[in-house]
Amino acid sequence: MGLTYTVRIGAPLREHMRRLADASRDGRETGGILLGHGPNAEGSIEIAHVGDPGPGAERRSDFFLRDLHHGRRLAAKAWLEDGSDWIGEWHTHPAGGCEPSPRDLRTYTEILTTTPGLEVLVALILTPGCRSNWNASRISHWVVCLSAPGKEGVRVQAVRSRSGRMTSGARSHSAERSER
Repeated sequence: MGLTYTVRIGAPLREHMRRLADASRDGRETGGILLGHGPNAEGSIEIAHVGDPGPGAERRSDFFLRDLHHGRRLAAKAWLEDGSDWIGEWHTHPAGGCEPSPRDLRTYTEILTTTPGLEVLVALILTPGCRSNWNASRISHWVVCLSAPGKEGVRVQAVRSRSGRMTSGARSHSAERSER
């Protein structure tokens, strides 16, 4: 499968994301951008900032579109603060389902094919805990890469969480999924 990725996100950022995810109590998806550093030559990716959806975000029960202008402002601020780049997206699936949906995969493919220099995208999907408790939500971690040259779609790697450090390969999922 190639490089094994390691994604790091601290507990305060995970908790911040869970607080933002609480907006999904209304049954609609929410999310935002991920800013940070990497991957480096060893495949290490560090999440340094978790963005909110922004005031112009579109939220539906099966769809989320972040406020692009808001995201750009957050990214510019993070770049000035610590050199963080845009490295991915996070969003909720209020009805459950921790894997990227077919729409998610199409979005990730579009992002990867239209963003110069972006070869890897971190995707975090939050699903509610027991009784729709977003404070106890599950965070599923995915690293998305373009498929091999000449093949359509993206290659998706599941990433296992261990104390804020996620290492890919626990559930490798490398099927070409352009139609799903």
